[in-house]
Amino acid sequence: MRLRTVLLTCCCVIGGVLAAPSPALAGDANSVPPRITLTAAGQEGFIGPRAQALAYFSTPDFGEADESWRYSKGSKVRFACSLDGRPVHCTAEHLLAEEGPGVLLRPGGNQRVRYLPSPYYGSVSLPEHLASGPHVVTVVASDEDGTDPTPPSVTVMMDRTPPSAPQLTQEPPRFSRVHKPVFRFGAGDNLRLVGHRTDTFTGSLRRLKPAGFVWKSNAFADSFLSIWFPRCPDLLTCSTRAQASYMVSEGWYSYGEPERLGPGLYELRLRSWDAVLNKSPLTTYRFRILRGKAR
Repeated sequence: MRLRTVLLTCCCVIGGVLAAPSPALAGDANSVPPRITLTAAGQEGFIGPRAQALAYFSTPDFGEADESWRYSKGSKVRFACSLDGRPVHCTAEHLLAEEGPGVLLRPGGNQRVRYLPSPYYGSVSLPEHLASGPHVVTVVASDEDGTDPTPPSVTVMMDRTPPSAPQLTQEPPRFSRVHKPVFRFGAGDNLRLVGHRTDTFTGSLRRLKPAGFVWKSNAFADSFLSIWFPRCPDLLTCSTRAQASYMVSEGWYSYGEPERLGPGLYELRLRSWDAVLNKSPLTTYRFRILRGKAR
């Protein structure tokens, strides 16, 4: 009888050990509530209607030597997100730690971001009709050990106001014999015009009569509308110049040489963009190049 009792006890102990979840499957390797890093989307917290999300968050990872914040894929990590105190949708995915450092392709675009092998990565969705102005985003993380007692918050500025249409400060006369016209122009914004300066202005120059070539900015072609790198004395104003050009290559270096335009009726079209890709109304200007040499 005593031997039978001992055997039953051993079987129960072994069965309990086998049934208990291993630390790798139960959650993180410590016994404290989770913490996350939370960053605002956009450029320094400025976003526009085209933004993919309000904010991004992840559970931290302190490198290969510290395993305390690594989670298994099946752990019970939950995230509750809010916008200005109201619940808002957010999603998160597990990044397998054993894959090591790599590149994550954000959904809905070609923007690649570097990441360390942090276990969870997520984003807070952007509501469709979010009003202009500042908004506070908060993300609360929970797991088997409890809820983060001090959840992080960030402020995001929604900018729906487009910049001003480019104002021409130099253009050829309506009728002239200037075959290499130069255009100068500038624009302003109420919040933040400067993003990537090369994308602050876009435009095209088209010959209307007789119908002919179109020079476009940001076009991979031998002939294009060359828009110079703009001068931006502050975040709200920028100015630059443009000219029809053709590509010249000298060894490893390429540059735009001013194009000589033939007689005809031309139309210049310009647009400005702010840092969050709000676009301005078009500025158009028509002029005619006459036959003969400029006096």
